[in-house]
Amino acid sequence: MSNLNTTEQVWAGLTKPQLQRLEPIIQGLQVALARRYGNRLAEICADNLLREVVRRPEIVCAIEGVEDPDVPQSKQQFDTLAREMVEADELSMRALAFSDEKKKRELAQEVVNELAPPRRMTLARTGQLDDYVTKEVAARLEGGL
Repeated sequence: MSNLNTTEQVWAGLTKPQLQRLEPIIQGLQVALARRYGNRLAEICADNLLREVVRRPEIVCAIEGVEDPDVPQSKQQFDTLAREMVEADELSMRALAFSDEKKKRELAQEVVNELAPPRRMTLARTGQLDDYVTKEVAARLEGGL
């Protein structure tokens, strides 16, 4: 019995021509993950997704040289593949949630620091500081700041 898991077994069994057919798919997925998630997705998660791609039926068809209309070819198709794979991977979803929360905390601190002390104190005394910070953070996240 082998110590390799299923994905490692598939990778270990790939021939040179199969690896050559797989290469553009891996590159397209790498670009899609970077474009869609940037540095929000931990590198270890992205690497895992790239290794797991060989377990998808449409990719197996491509590796074997079979024409399959579901094999991604365009930017939009690779983006869809990246989104589907990330959403199906619990570790990736947790990494994104952690990254988003970290960014929200950083933005909240920025908002508070940007407020003039008298304004900050007035908002805090009236109980509106948290609401103000939440709205500002949401606006900045939507605006891509």
